[in-house]
Amino acid sequence: MRRSGLRPRVPVVGRSAIYHSGYGRLVPWEETFDRVGGLFRLNNRLAEGLCMCGIVGYIGTKPAQSYLLEGLKRLEYRGYDSAGIATIENGKLTVIRSVGRVSNLEDKLEDSGGLRGTLGMCHTRWATHGGVTEFNAHPHVDDKNGIAVVHNGIIENYAALKTYLEDKGHVFKSQTDTEVLAMLIGELYDGDLEKAVQSALREVTGAYAIVVMCEKEPNV
Repeated sequence: MRRSGLRPRVPVVGRSAIYHSGYGRLVPWEETFDRVGGLFRLNNRLAEGLCMCGIVGYIGTKPAQSYLLEGLKRLEYRGYDSAGIATIENGKLTVIRSVGRVSNLEDKLEDSGGLRGTLGMCHTRWATHGGVTEFNAHPHVDDKNGIAVVHNGIIENYAALKTYLEDKGHVFKSQTDTEVLAMLIGELYDGDLEKAVQSALREVTGAYAIVVMCEKEPNV
């Protein structure tokens, strides 16, 4: 894969830090998310001055769904057009998404019987690449390793990366740059999620913040 443009080559360190290209540096985990009980919520200090989607994560011993939905409701004031949630339960990743308000996502979860995983993340989206559809809502997943990604920002070189991945045989379901990142991480994954994310972000140009989960490595 040919590298394009100039990008910082910085590590991404699991749960200890998140690289936010809008800041141009690694942002420590404790500066990135506010914690209330077991709930992790992308804080407003990071979002200040940026047009951002909403990200909420949960790591704990209780079912994550109610905590994640409560987090999304607290972010509704920022505006959004769709929402989605992903949890891992017994080594299986499950993703549910919907267009419109968080209440629509709640209805869909109720119809499906709900999610009982104790590790999860969710997202409210402002459309940038692709229209307002369920397929374009986050989280996005790869096509072979059970990797899910939520993403704020824009991946500028997503079209070139998508062509590269399509040539590798990956089939896309959305119009988004985020699915490209999920597929790229999956393509580079060899059993080490942290390494795959680091390698993928070295190929990416843009302004972004991401959270990644993998059903094969739920503790990373």
